[in-house]
Amino acid sequence: MPKATGEKKKGKTGRPKKFGRPSKSFYLVLPDDVVMRLRLIDPDMATAIVKTVENLEVAQPPDLVEVQTLSEHLAVLWVGEIAPLHNWPGIFLHKVEPGRYLLVLDRHYDLARFELDVRDWLEASRSVGAEAAAFEKLAATLRQLRQQSQALHGAISV
Repeated sequence: MPKATGEKKKGKTGRPKKFGRPSKSFYLVLPDDVVMRLRLIDPDMATAIVKTVENLEVAQPPDLVEVQTLSEHLAVLWVGEIAPLHNWPGIFLHKVEPGRYLLVLDRHYDLARFELDVRDWLEASRSVGAEAAAFEKLAATLRQLRQQSQALHGAISV
């Protein structure tokens, strides 16, 4: 019992957390048929939504940098959302799906030059966190492609 001096009662007070973890309250408008289907999952609407979402199988996002080799001299380079690449001179990003792009080099901008420019970008510390990690992976991938190209005594077109 709280004391007359205004001290608060120690220990747990109030209603327990509904889902055993932090949650937020919000207003939601749903079509009647969706409400009926959710009520079949659980009479409590919030619990029905949580159960539905927790049972969803969500596809893993693709790697931020991925190479698909088509032949000895041709490879396709896929990149994720790496903001500075959208304005990078000498490359074109063609959106394939949300967060995934086909990276195409201008015919006057070769693989070795692109790798060097990416490494310069990293040394200048122009990116931090996840973006810097994506650039590190891009640099490693470009190095691997360049080394493959040298081993084949030719050029790999990207």
